Amino acid sequence: MVSIAEVGKDGVRVTTIEQSSSNRQAFHVLRLVLIGALIAIGIDRFVHFMGGEAPEFLIAQSIGRRIPQPAYRLLLIEGGIEIALAAAIGIAPRWGGYLATFWLSLFTINLFLARQYELGVHGVTLVAMAFAVAKMATAYSRVTDLD
Repeated sequence: MVSIAEVGKDGVRVTTIEQSSSNRQAFHVLRLVLIGALIAIGIDRFVHFMGGEAPEFLIAQSIGRRIPQPAYRLLLIEGGIEIALAAAIGIAPRWGGYLATFWLSLFTINLFLARQYELGVHGVTLVAMAFAVAKMATAYSRVTDLD
């Protein structure tokens, strides 16, 4: 069992989480799938093996006008960041999960602004996965020094 102390308005509350094997397995599967998805998406930005939309359609016009870089270059930077986030989740799942939640939220907002609603919904699921990995890492991650 793991005890987590939370400080709220009413004081300190201690929550105990049972580390059952099925919950631990769910955490590791979710973490591995998120790492795999981020690596695949990141690599796809460089080699385009998944097909999909042209880069111009993935960057909202309101954002693209403010950044003096072509859309494909922005997506290369995004791909590099997503590969780095996958590594961060592999090394320190709690902090990497929170970083991925932040980055994926930004890119998902961009997708909705670019009117790529279907891809935006996929982005929301990745945000939820990253947040779940960050929260579950508190209880189930073996890496405690970096977390």
